[in-house]
Amino acid sequence: MKYEARFTRFVVYLIAATLALSVIGIVGLAQEKVTLEMWSWRPEDADVYPEILAAFESTHPNIDVVFKPFKNTEYPSVLLTSLEAGEGPDIMQLKSYGGLQVYTKYLKALDGEIPALEGFTESALSGARGREDNVIYGVPFATQGLGIYYNTKIFEQHGISEPSTWDEFLAICQELQDNGVMPLANGGKDGWALEVVFAVVGPAFYGATDFYNAVTAGDTTFEDPAFVRALEKTLELKPYMPPGFMGVGYQDQRALFYNEQAAMCLAGAWEIGGFKRENPDLEFGIFAGPPEAEGEIAYVSSFTDGSYGMNKDTSHPAEALEFMTFLTSLEFGQPFTDLLAQLSCVPGVVCSDPQLNTFIELSANATPYITLCGFRWELPSGSVVIQGGLQEMFQGSLSPEEVASQLQEAMEEWYKPFQNGS
Repeated sequence: MKYEARFTRFVVYLIAATLALSVIGIVGLAQEKVTLEMWSWRPEDADVYPEILAAFESTHPNIDVVFKPFKNTEYPSVLLTSLEAGEGPDIMQLKSYGGLQVYTKYLKALDGEIPALEGFTESALSGARGREDNVIYGVPFATQGLGIYYNTKIFEQHGISEPSTWDEFLAICQELQDNGVMPLANGGKDGWALEVVFAVVGPAFYGATDFYNAVTAGDTTFEDPAFVRALEKTLELKPYMPPGFMGVGYQDQRALFYNEQAAMCLAGAWEIGGFKRENPDLEFGIFAGPPEAEGEIAYVSSFTDGSYGMNKDTSHPAEALEFMTFLTSLEFGQPFTDLLAQLSCVPGVVCSDPQLNTFIELSANATPYITLCGFRWELPSGSVVIQGGLQEMFQGSLSPEEVASQLQEAMEEWYKPFQNGS
């Protein structure tokens, strides 16, 4: 009997030890470190994102998030190639509107998955929805506006004030140039940066939201004289761009402005934080693209900048969804706004940056960024077409009328209101 008792105790101990080791193994697996890759087209934010993401990692010690940026002009093809190969990041920054469409089959649908998205504005969510299925595929991250940055010290040195009309703006450019100051930092090497220039200047001349509504409804076309005139007005900036401006790329124009070599730069609200990081002593203000006549509205082209999408084939779906939920919180949105000086789409965020608040005030007269919001849904993309057209126009190989006709012809290939003539 003693032998049987000892044997029974041994079996009990063995089972208990086995169970204990199993529990330890389960706990160990639960605490196993998971790394999520987050891809972006914003190398200029590389030093800031780790600080923003620290709040998530502090409450999720088993999850590391690695922010991996790529050159903005290379990012779309790098991302698509990687996803097509069955790889890609766990989390990815996505362009809005049509910039989202090509990736939707690789993304997790977020409807019903993240309750906090119900609190986002429909304007923000519209840039993160699929065009055909209306499904939400991303967490919107910022609302942007486009305007004209100016170096306040240079303006003060030359007794210059913010212009209230287009002619005053051109006169300022001429005065600066006559005094040996480069008026504009903007170049033409990167077509998308020229598209931004047009989006700053154009609305005052083509009719802003009224024209946007008419052209997206198919009630007018891009060959409308008002749109052609907006292109002509944009071309009036050519004499005030840097020498060899067609070789000046996006990063070059940024450097010309934050290094105080150029007095002004037509650009988006996303530049505020970068300019301040690159040159903490830089003093600058912002005004909207000037209207033609005194007292007319100075419009600001605005758009939802993009969203964060989740790879539906991620190896860490639970952790990735937990991180996506974090991206909808004030714990993310507030430092995003504070540290990057960009207006987060997260409800409840408060802005304390004076220049960003200027953009918010100017955006009271917001109008849709025309080619991005309305014509970047299919191929050929309206943005790509006008970017190439603007480059040729500034080089002198296309007239404004030809740029407009080229854009109209390309959009007729897929934009149904143009095809139907309705």
